[in-house]
Amino acid sequence: MKNKLLLVLFILGVLFVSCKDYDFENPVDPNNSPENPYNLKIDSFCEDTLSVSWEDKDEFPAGTKRIVKFEKSLNGSSFTIAGYDTVLNNQAKLIHNYFHSDTTYTFRISVSYSDNQTSFDNLLKSKLILRPSNLTTELTCDSLITLTWQDNSNFENYFEIEKVDNSGNFELVKTVDANTTSTEIEDVFYTGNNYIYRVRAVARINYSSYSTSAAKQLVFPSPTLLTVGFFIESEVNLTWQDNSTFEKGFEIERSTDNVNFYSVAVTPANATSTKITGSYLVGTNYYFRVKAISKYNNTIYNNAQVASIQFNAPSNLKITSYSETNVSLSWNDNSTYEQGYDIEMNDNGGSFTVVKQVGANITSASIPGSYLTDHLYRFRVRAKTTINYSAYSNIATASNLQFNPPSSLSANSFTETQVSLNWVDNSDNETGFEIERKTSSDSYSLIKTTSANVTSVSIDEIHTSGELYYYRVRAKSNFNYSDYSNETTQSITLNAPSNFKATNVTSTTAEFSWVDKSTFETGFELYESENGSTFNLIKTIGANSTSTSINKTYTYGKIYYYKIRAISNHNVSAFTSNISAGYIYPEFVYVSGGTYQMGDNFNEGQVEEKPVHQVTVSDFYMGKTEVTFEQYEYFCEQTSRTPPGEPGWGKGTRPVINVNWQDAKDYCDWLSSKIGKTVTLPTEAEWEYAARNQGAVIRYAGTSESSLLGNFAWYISNSNNKNQPVGTKAANSVGLFDMTGNVSEWCLDYYDETYYSISPANNPQGPTSGTERVFRGGGYDSQVYQCRASQRFLGDPIRTKYLSLGFRCVYH
Repeated sequence: MKNKLLLVLFILGVLFVSCKDYDFENPVDPNNSPENPYNLKIDSFCEDTLSVSWEDKDEFPAGTKRIVKFEKSLNGSSFTIAGYDTVLNNQAKLIHNYFHSDTTYTFRISVSYSDNQTSFDNLLKSKLILRPSNLTTELTCDSLITLTWQDNSNFENYFEIEKVDNSGNFELVKTVDANTTSTEIEDVFYTGNNYIYRVRAVARINYSSYSTSAAKQLVFPSPTLLTVGFFIESEVNLTWQDNSTFEKGFEIERSTDNVNFYSVAVTPANATSTKITGSYLVGTNYYFRVKAISKYNNTIYNNAQVASIQFNAPSNLKITSYSETNVSLSWNDNSTYEQGYDIEMNDNGGSFTVVKQVGANITSASIPGSYLTDHLYRFRVRAKTTINYSAYSNIATASNLQFNPPSSLSANSFTETQVSLNWVDNSDNETGFEIERKTSSDSYSLIKTTSANVTSVSIDEIHTSGELYYYRVRAKSNFNYSDYSNETTQSITLNAPSNFKATNVTSTTAEFSWVDKSTFETGFELYESENGSTFNLIKTIGANSTSTSINKTYTYGKIYYYKIRAISNHNVSAFTSNISAGYIYPEFVYVSGGTYQMGDNFNEGQVEEKPVHQVTVSDFYMGKTEVTFEQYEYFCEQTSRTPPGEPGWGKGTRPVINVNWQDAKDYCDWLSSKIGKTVTLPTEAEWEYAARNQGAVIRYAGTSESSLLGNFAWYISNSNNKNQPVGTKAANSVGLFDMTGNVSEWCLDYYDETYYSISPANNPQGPTSGTERVFRGGGYDSQVYQCRASQRFLGDPIRTKYLSLGFRCVYH
C-alpha cells in the first residue's frame, strides 16, 4: 500500500512540473498547425525507462519547447497515460515507470509545440526481454558439468541456475554474475541418470522467465575393438580402443567357459594395451573382456574375445637327401617359444615312433639307418615345451629309397654296325649301370654292364634297316636297383632315292637322275622291265651317285620301265616308284611366273575379254608344242582307247584333233602317272601369260603386228586350209610354238562371260562350275582378229570336237 501511495505522489509531481512549463518563451503561431513528426523510434527500453526520438517536419524558433505525452497499452487498443517529458529537442525519456519482463507494450506518443494542437505519431510496439535462451549442457566427466546460454537482456543483475532434485523439483544450485553466459558445476554424476537444468535472469525489480530446460545423461563409453594379439603359453597381449576421457583405469577379466570371469589385471587411465602372464594350454579357449572404471562409475564390459594359444606346428617337412644309410630332413620352424622337436618315423605302415629329438630352433636333422628300396618310410615332426606339444607337421614320405635313375638317355651315334649311348648319372652310390635293348618284335634283354660313374658306352651290333631298336639303362648298387632311365628309340633307314626320273631319252640313250637320300649306302642298283612287272638288274652305280645313263636302242613308241634302290654292306633300301621311259612324250618348256594385265589391252576385242585386270601366275612348265597324233595315239594304245580320226591330212607330228575337253584331260591324267608330275590343261591365265611372251602387251603370240603374224602362226592366209606339223613356225620368246595358230587349245577353266570382273588376282582357276569350257588361240582356219592372244572361245566339254581344236599340257 505504501508503494502505491509513493507512485501516485510521483506522478502528480511530474504533471505539476510539466504543466508549469506550458508557459513557453517562444510560442508558435497558433494559426499555423505543425505537421506530425515522423520517424518515431525507441532508442532504449529497460525495466524503468523508455527513451524515444523523432524528427520534426517543421522548423521552429530557437528555444521552442516540446511537451511529450507517453501513452501505453498492454493490448494495443486501450491506452493509459504513462507520463510527460518537456524537451527542447526531438528526444524524450519516460522514467520511473516499471515495466515487466517478457511483456509486449504498445506505445503512442504525442508532441505539442507551444500552444498548438497536439498531433500523434505512429504506434510503437516493443517487448521487454530478460529471459535467457539456448541453454545447453556438456557433461564431460562424472564430477563436473558445463552450462552455456544466451544472455538476451542488458539490465539483469545476475543469473540463477536450478537443477531438478531427487524429488523431481527444481532447486537453486548456483548464481552467477550479470552478463555471464556459461558456468561449471561440480557434482557427482552417475551413468543412467538424467540431469535437468534451467536458468533465469534476475534484475532489480524483475525476474525473467526460465529458459528452456536442458537435460543431460552421463556418457561413459565402453572400450571397443578388444583384440587378442601375441599369445603364447606364458603370456597374452591385449589391445583395445579407449573411447572415454575421464576413466581412471581399465579392468581386464578372463574366463575359460565364457560364463565365470575373474579379474586378472587393472591398468591406469588412457592405457590401450596390456600383457597378461600365465600358463596357457594348447587346446583351451580363453575369453577376455575389459571395462573402463572412473571415480564414481564403471562402463559395461565389451564383448568377450576368445583366443587359444597358437603353438604353431612345423611345416614344409621334406626329405632333403635319402640314401641306403641315411635320411636327411628339413622343416620350417613356425613357433617362437618351443624348447625342442620330436621326430617320428613309421616303416612300411607300422606305428610312428620317436627316432630322434633335437633342441629349439633346429630346422633339420639326419636319421641314420638301413633303408631298403622296397620299403616306404614316413616321417613327421612336432614342437614341444615343458607343458605343451604342437600339432604334427605334414608327413614326408621316402618312397622306395631315392636311388635316382639315370636320365637324358640318348644315342649320339647310330649306324648299321654300332650304337653309342649317353646318359646323365644322377646317383652317387651306384656300383655300375646295366644297359638293355629290345626290338619291336622281342622284349628287353641285358646287352652290357658298366662300372660306376660311367655315362657313355659304345656297342657293336648289326642293325637292320627299318627295324626299331629300344634302349634303356639303370643304376645298381650292392643290393638295390634304380628305376630305369627314359627309353630312347633308334632306327636305321637306308633311304630310297627320291625324284627318280628319266631326264633324256633318245633312240640310243636313256639318261636318269635321282636324289641321294641315304648317308651310308655303298651304291645303287638300277632295274629295268619291258612289261612293268618283271624287272632285271641292269646296272650297279657307286655310292653318292645321283645320275647314270643306259646305252641301248630305243624304238620310237616302245616303253621301258625302271626303278632304283640304294644298297649297303648289310641292307637294301626300298625301291623307288616305277617310272617309264620312251621316245614319245611331249617336251616341256619352263615358264617363269609373274604379274600382267590380262584381257583386251588394245580395246578391240569382245565383251568377255574385259575388263583388263591384273593377274599373277606362279612358275609352271608348258608343252613346247601342241600334243601330236603320235603322242596321243600311244596314250590310246596304252589305255585301249579308240584314236580320233582325221580328214586325210596325215597324223604323225601334226596336232591331234577331234578331241573334246574330257579327252584332253584324260591324256593329262595318264601322262601324270608316266612322268611323275601332276599334268593338267593350262588355266586361261597361264595360257595367255605364256602366249604373250610372259605377259607382254602384244596382240599375238610373238608379235603385235598383223603383217608379221605369218612368221609365228598357221592361219587362214597361209595354212592351205589344213593344220600343219607342229614347230614349223617360229616360237615366241618363251620358246613355245603355234600358240596363236595351227589349232585352238583347250584350257582348264569353265567359261563365264563376266568372270574377268570377279577374277581373283593370284592364280585364278576360273569359275567353280559351269556348262562350257574355254579354249584359246587361233587355228588354221582363223581370221587375223581371231588369232589375238586375248580372244576367248567356249565349247561343250563332251560334244565339242573340231578339226581345228586340240590341246597342250602344263605341270607345276
